[in-house]
Amino acid sequence: MEITKEWLEKVKKSKKFLGAPSNYNKYFEKDEIMGRLITTLDIGTVTITNGKIIMRDPLVYLDRLAEPYFREVPCGEFPVKICVMVETEEDCDRYALVKVEFSKERAIEFENALIGNENLDTLKDGDFFGFDVDAGLGSITDTVGRDAYSDFVERWEEENPEKNIYDDYFSELFSESYKKSPNYQRSGGDWINFKIPETNINIPMFQSGYGDGCYPVYYGIDKNGNVCSLIIEFINIEILVAEEDDEL
Repeated sequence: MEITKEWLEKVKKSKKFLGAPSNYNKYFEKDEIMGRLITTLDIGTVTITNGKIIMRDPLVYLDRLAEPYFREVPCGEFPVKICVMVETEEDCDRYALVKVEFSKERAIEFENALIGNENLDTLKDGDFFGFDVDAGLGSITDTVGRDAYSDFVERWEEENPEKNIYDDYFSELFSESYKKSPNYQRSGGDWINFKIPETNINIPMFQSGYGDGCYPVYYGIDKNGNVCSLIIEFINIEILVAEEDDEL
Protein backbone atom coordinates (compact mmCIF):
# COMPACT_ATOMS: atom_id res chain seq x y z
CA MET A 1 0.00 0.00 0.00
CA GLU A 2 1.28 3.44 -0.91
CA ILE A 3 1.17 5.88 1.99
CA THR A 4 0.32 9.41 0.86
CA LYS A 5 1.89 12.59 2.20
CA GLU A 6 -1.60 13.90 2.93
CA TRP A 7 -2.39 10.90 5.10
CA LEU A 8 0.90 11.21 7.00
CA GLU A 9 0.12 14.86 7.69
CA LYS A 10 -3.21 13.78 9.15
CA VAL A 11 -1.36 11.30 11.40
CA LYS A 12 0.76 14.13 12.79
CA LYS A 13 -2.29 16.29 13.41
CA SER A 14 -4.13 13.37 15.06
CA LYS A 15 -1.24 12.40 17.38
CA LYS A 16 -3.13 13.42 20.54
CA PHE A 17 -5.88 10.93 19.68
CA LEU A 18 -3.54 8.07 18.74
CA GLY A 19 -1.78 7.66 22.09
CA ALA A 20 -2.45 4.74 24.41
CA PRO A 21 -4.90 5.04 27.32
CA SER A 22 -2.37 3.55 29.78
CA ASN A 23 1.33 3.20 30.48
CA TYR A 24 1.78 -0.43 29.46
CA ASN A 25 5.23 -0.74 31.07
CA LYS A 26 3.64 -1.40 34.43
CA TYR A 27 1.68 -4.36 33.09
CA PHE A 28 5.01 -6.15 32.70
CA GLU A 29 6.73 -4.74 35.78
CA LYS A 30 4.17 -5.03 38.57
CA ASP A 31 2.29 -7.94 40.14
CA GLU A 32 -1.04 -6.17 40.39
CA ILE A 33 -3.02 -3.48 38.61
CA MET A 34 -5.98 -1.82 40.34
CA GLY A 35 -6.13 -4.70 42.81
CA ARG A 36 -6.10 -7.40 40.10
CA LEU A 37 -3.24 -9.88 40.32
CA ILE A 38 -1.15 -10.15 37.15
CA THR A 39 1.87 -12.12 36.03
CA THR A 40 4.07 -12.41 32.94
CA LEU A 41 4.09 -15.49 30.72
CA ASP A 42 6.96 -16.04 28.25
CA ILE A 43 5.89 -17.92 25.12
CA GLY A 44 9.12 -17.93 23.11
CA THR A 45 10.00 -15.76 20.14
CA VAL A 46 8.47 -14.43 16.95
CA THR A 47 10.34 -14.42 13.65
CA ILE A 48 10.42 -11.01 11.97
CA THR A 49 12.14 -11.28 8.59
CA ASN A 50 11.35 -8.00 6.84
CA GLY A 51 9.96 -5.73 9.57
CA LYS A 52 6.50 -5.42 8.01
CA ILE A 53 4.59 -6.61 11.03
CA ILE A 54 1.04 -8.00 11.10
CA MET A 55 -1.42 -8.82 13.90
CA ARG A 56 -4.39 -10.98 12.92
CA ASP A 57 -6.77 -13.68 14.03
CA PRO A 58 -4.84 -16.62 12.49
CA LEU A 59 -7.92 -18.71 11.77
CA VAL A 60 -9.95 -16.03 10.02
CA TYR A 61 -7.92 -13.06 8.81
CA LEU A 62 -4.29 -14.16 8.42
CA ASP A 63 -4.13 -14.61 4.65
CA ARG A 64 -2.42 -13.05 1.64
CA LEU A 65 -4.67 -9.98 1.85
CA ALA A 66 -3.55 -9.09 5.39
CA GLU A 67 -1.78 -5.74 5.25
CA PRO A 68 1.08 -4.83 7.61
CA TYR A 69 1.41 -1.74 9.77
CA PHE A 70 3.14 1.05 7.88
CA ARG A 71 5.86 1.68 10.46
CA GLU A 72 8.42 -1.11 10.20
CA VAL A 73 10.08 -2.82 13.17
CA PRO A 74 13.51 -4.44 13.61
CA CYS A 75 14.21 -7.84 12.05
CA GLY A 76 15.25 -10.93 13.99
CA GLU A 77 13.93 -13.28 16.68
CA PHE A 78 12.22 -11.36 19.48
CA PRO A 79 10.72 -12.44 22.83
CA VAL A 80 6.94 -12.52 23.14
CA LYS A 81 5.42 -12.05 26.60
CA ILE A 82 1.86 -12.10 27.84
CA CYS A 83 0.48 -10.14 30.77
CA VAL A 84 -1.94 -12.56 32.41
CA MET A 85 -4.80 -11.36 34.58
CA VAL A 86 -4.68 -14.16 37.13
CA GLU A 87 -7.76 -16.29 37.74
CA THR A 88 -10.21 -15.45 40.50
CA GLU A 89 -13.14 -17.30 42.03
CA GLU A 90 -15.32 -15.71 39.36
CA ASP A 91 -13.18 -16.22 36.25
CA CYS A 92 -10.28 -18.08 34.66
CA ASP A 93 -6.90 -16.64 33.68
CA ARG A 94 -7.26 -14.01 30.96
CA TYR A 95 -4.59 -12.69 28.62
CA ALA A 96 -4.68 -8.93 29.03
CA LEU A 97 -1.72 -7.73 26.94
CA VAL A 98 0.78 -9.30 24.55
CA LYS A 99 4.20 -7.70 24.13
CA VAL A 100 6.91 -8.14 21.50
CA GLU A 101 10.20 -6.92 22.96
CA PHE A 102 12.51 -5.52 20.27
CA SER A 103 15.04 -4.09 22.72
CA LYS A 104 15.67 -3.63 26.44
CA GLU A 105 14.94 0.09 26.15
CA ARG A 106 11.90 1.29 28.11
CA ALA A 107 9.06 2.87 26.17
CA ILE A 108 8.37 6.49 27.07
CA GLU A 109 5.20 6.63 24.97
CA PHE A 110 2.87 4.32 23.09
CA GLU A 111 1.22 5.11 19.78
CA ASN A 112 -1.58 3.33 17.92
CA ALA A 113 -0.20 1.17 15.08
CA LEU A 114 -1.73 2.06 11.71
CA ILE A 115 -1.84 0.37 8.32
CA GLY A 116 -2.12 3.49 6.18
CA ASN A 117 -5.73 3.53 5.04
CA GLU A 118 -7.45 4.59 8.27
CA ASN A 119 -9.96 7.45 8.21
CA LEU A 120 -8.47 9.99 10.61
CA ASP A 121 -10.97 12.78 9.94
CA THR A 122 -13.47 11.97 12.70
CA LEU A 123 -11.13 10.79 15.47
CA LYS A 124 -12.04 11.72 19.03
CA ASP A 125 -10.85 10.85 22.53
CA GLY A 126 -11.23 7.16 23.28
CA ASP A 127 -11.15 6.03 19.65
CA PHE A 128 -8.61 3.52 18.39
CA PHE A 129 -7.79 1.42 15.34
CA GLY A 130 -7.36 -2.31 15.81
CA PHE A 131 -7.65 -5.76 14.28
CA ASP A 132 -10.71 -7.99 14.34
CA VAL A 133 -10.92 -11.34 16.13
CA ASP A 134 -13.65 -13.81 15.21
CA ALA A 135 -12.16 -17.12 16.42
CA GLY A 136 -10.90 -16.06 19.85
CA LEU A 137 -7.23 -15.92 18.81
CA GLY A 138 -4.56 -13.39 17.94
CA SER A 139 -1.21 -13.92 16.26
CA ILE A 140 1.99 -12.04 15.38
CA THR A 141 4.00 -12.31 12.18
CA ASP A 142 5.19 -10.22 9.21
CA THR A 143 4.47 -10.38 5.50
CA VAL A 144 7.05 -13.15 5.00
CA GLY A 145 5.38 -15.21 7.71
CA ARG A 146 1.95 -14.31 6.32
CA ASP A 147 2.82 -15.75 2.93
CA ALA A 148 4.50 -18.86 4.35
CA TYR A 149 1.50 -19.45 6.61
CA SER A 150 -0.89 -18.97 3.68
CA ASP A 151 1.11 -21.54 1.69
CA PHE A 152 0.82 -24.00 4.57
CA VAL A 153 -2.93 -23.46 5.08
CA GLU A 154 -3.70 -23.74 1.37
CA ARG A 155 -1.66 -26.93 1.08
CA TRP A 156 -3.23 -28.46 4.20
CA GLU A 157 -6.77 -27.66 3.07
CA GLU A 158 -6.09 -29.08 -0.37
CA GLU A 159 -4.82 -32.30 1.19
CA ASN A 160 -7.68 -32.44 3.72
CA PRO A 161 -10.77 -31.20 1.86
CA GLU A 162 -13.26 -32.65 4.35
CA LYS A 163 -11.50 -31.42 7.49
CA ASN A 164 -11.37 -28.26 9.59
CA ILE A 165 -7.88 -26.89 10.18
CA TYR A 166 -8.55 -25.94 13.81
CA ASP A 167 -10.44 -29.08 14.86
CA ASP A 168 -8.22 -31.45 12.92
CA TYR A 169 -4.83 -29.77 13.25
CA PHE A 170 -4.39 -26.82 15.59
CA SER A 171 -6.51 -28.12 18.48
CA GLU A 172 -4.02 -30.92 19.10
CA LEU A 173 -1.15 -28.42 19.17
CA PHE A 174 -2.98 -26.26 21.71
CA SER A 175 -3.72 -29.32 23.86
CA GLU A 176 -0.05 -30.31 23.74
CA SER A 177 0.89 -26.78 24.78
CA TYR A 178 -1.26 -27.16 27.88
CA LYS A 179 0.27 -30.53 28.72
CA LYS A 180 3.80 -29.13 28.44
CA SER A 181 3.10 -25.76 30.08
CA PRO A 182 -0.16 -25.88 32.05
CA ASN A 183 0.38 -22.64 33.97
CA TYR A 184 -2.06 -19.93 32.93
CA GLN A 185 -3.78 -22.10 30.34
CA ARG A 186 -7.11 -23.84 30.19
CA SER A 187 -7.06 -27.58 29.50
CA GLY A 188 -7.65 -27.12 25.77
CA GLY A 189 -4.64 -24.81 25.56
CA ASP A 190 -4.52 -21.02 25.25
CA TRP A 191 -1.29 -20.43 23.35
CA ILE A 192 1.14 -22.05 20.94
CA ASN A 193 4.32 -20.87 19.28
CA PHE A 194 3.65 -22.34 15.86
CA LYS A 195 6.60 -23.21 13.67
CA ILE A 196 5.35 -23.28 10.10
CA PRO A 197 6.26 -26.70 8.68
CA GLU A 198 9.27 -26.76 6.34
CA THR A 199 10.32 -23.24 7.45
CA ASN A 200 12.19 -21.58 10.33
CA ILE A 201 9.37 -19.12 10.96
CA ASN A 202 7.64 -18.96 14.35
CA ILE A 203 4.16 -17.45 14.64
CA PRO A 204 2.91 -17.12 18.25
CA MET A 205 -0.86 -17.62 18.64
CA PHE A 206 -2.80 -16.88 21.83
CA GLN A 207 -6.27 -16.45 23.29
CA SER A 208 -7.70 -12.96 22.95
CA GLY A 209 -8.72 -11.81 26.41
CA TYR A 210 -12.49 -12.15 26.56
CA GLY A 211 -12.78 -13.50 23.00
CA ASP A 212 -14.01 -11.95 19.80
CA GLY A 213 -13.82 -8.20 19.22
CA CYS A 214 -11.61 -5.46 17.84
CA TYR A 215 -8.29 -4.94 19.61
CA PRO A 216 -5.75 -2.10 19.34
CA VAL A 217 -2.03 -2.48 18.74
CA TYR A 218 0.51 0.06 20.02
CA TYR A 219 4.16 0.77 19.27
CA GLY A 220 6.33 1.36 22.31
CA ILE A 221 8.67 4.25 21.48
CA ASP A 222 11.91 4.72 23.43
CA LYS A 223 13.73 7.94 24.37
CA ASN A 224 15.59 7.89 21.05
CA GLY A 225 12.42 7.69 18.99
CA ASN A 226 12.94 4.03 18.08
CA VAL A 227 10.39 1.23 18.27
CA CYS A 228 11.38 -0.83 21.33
CA SER A 229 8.22 -2.89 21.75
CA LEU A 230 4.82 -3.64 20.36
CA ILE A 231 1.71 -4.17 22.46
CA ILE A 232 -1.64 -5.84 21.78
CA GLU A 233 -4.23 -4.66 24.30
CA PHE A 234 -6.90 -7.30 24.87
CA ILE A 235 -7.95 -6.12 28.34
CA ASN A 236 -7.17 -2.72 29.82
CA ILE A 237 -7.42 -3.62 33.48
CA GLU A 238 -7.67 0.00 34.62
CA ILE A 239 -10.66 0.63 32.37
CA LEU A 240 -12.19 -2.73 33.28
CA VAL A 241 -12.03 -2.05 37.03
CA ALA A 242 -13.35 1.50 36.62
CA GLU A 243 -16.32 0.20 34.63
CA GLU A 244 -17.01 -2.48 37.24
CA ASP A 245 -16.89 0.14 40.02
CA ASP A 246 -19.36 2.31 38.10
CA GLU A 247 -21.80 -0.60 38.01
CA LEU A 248 -21.79 -0.99 41.80
